[in-house]
Amino acid sequence: MCGFRFLEALHYWAPGVNKGEKLPPDAVKLLNTTTGAAARRPPSWEDRVRQLDADEASKQRGTPFWTTHVQHVELLNDYVHSNLGGTGQFIDPMTRKLLGFEALVYGHQYLTLSIVSIVRLSNHNSLANRAQTAYERIHRQEVAELQRLIK
Repeated sequence: MCGFRFLEALHYWAPGVNKGEKLPPDAVKLLNTTTGAAARRPPSWEDRVRQLDADEASKQRGTPFWTTHVQHVELLNDYVHSNLGGTGQFIDPMTRKLLGFEALVYGHQYLTLSIVSIVRLSNHNSLANRAQTAYERIHRQEVAELQRLIK
C-alpha cells in the first residue's frame, strides 16, 4: 500500500507545501525519497481497482470485488445522480423498477456511511451508533426485496 500512501502525499501534501503548510515527517520523507518520472505518475483508476482486487485475492478467503463494484456503479450512476425528472436511459419498466430500487438501497447505504463518518469525526459516537443500528435494521429488508425483484 506504499503506492497509495505516496499518491496521498503527492496529491494532498505536496500542494500544501506551496501554501506554507507543515508536512508530517513521513510525508516529507516519502516525497524526498521517491524518484523517477514513473514514480510520480499515478496509476489510472482502472489500475488501482485491479491492484485492490489482486490484493484482496491474495488474502485467505479474499474475494475480489472492486472491478465489478466499479462496473455496477457505472450502471447505477444515472439513477443515483439523475436530475429530479429521472433518467430516460432504461425504457423497460421492470428494469427501471429494479435499478431504481437498487439505487435507493445503495443510496441509503452511502448516505448512512456519510452520516456515520461525519458524526464520528465530530465525536458524536452515540449518534453514529444510532444511525448505524437504524440502517442495519432496515437494510436486511431492502436486500430481501431487491432479491425478490431480481427473481
